[in-house]
Amino acid sequence: MSRRHEAFQEETLQALDDYGSRLIGAWEVIVGREPGCAVWQLRQFASLTAWEEHQERVRQDGELSARRAQKVFPYNDFVDTSIVRLVADSSYLVDDWPSFEEVRDEPSGLIEQRTIYLQPGESGKHHEFYFNSISPVLDEWSRLIGLFDTVIGPGTTNAGSHRSVEIRRYENFVDWENSRTSIESNPNLRDLLKVQWLARIVSVESLLLQPLNYSRIR
Repeated sequence: MSRRHEAFQEETLQALDDYGSRLIGAWEVIVGREPGCAVWQLRQFASLTAWEEHQERVRQDGELSARRAQKVFPYNDFVDTSIVRLVADSSYLVDDWPSFEEVRDEPSGLIEQRTIYLQPGESGKHHEFYFNSISPVLDEWSRLIGLFDTVIGPGTTNAGSHRSVEIRRYENFVDWENSRTSIESNPNLRDLLKVQWLARIVSVESLLLQPLNYSRIR
């Protein structure tokens, strides 16, 4: 993992950013599936067209492609990519981000990512319940970075997305643990989050993520 981080920063980090693939989140899994050997990246594009244009620019840069193939890809077992769209009622992501050098080694928090699978066609009802009832409760301990629907990738059909991704930031492990303790000790909160919310969900996978030192969302 450390060799992958080093090679990625040296060979492709800034180049991909310059080509329009703005890396706003880079987090290593510390609790959950594949801890210590998986990295999640969140990249921001203005539109699907902007994403396609970026792909073409990278393909045309033979030197960059060769460097990635020789020095970065050998450290990757596989790469799983999805295109997600910020839900309308979700938090707003800025367009003007600081440079990587400006954020390096700045204080960072703890990121919790939930991948939520829903019944096809149920995302609208789920999101309404989430923003009306769930998010206000969780906001006491954490800040919502965004709730996203999958546009391209697992959990998509011609009936629309039925996979959503929730990303929240906690200041530290203490705040995260306090949220769990508070929910467990309060019957009303426990019923809301562990009965009413889960009744609307097919399955959910949670990860705790540690921001890397060049992550803009930290």
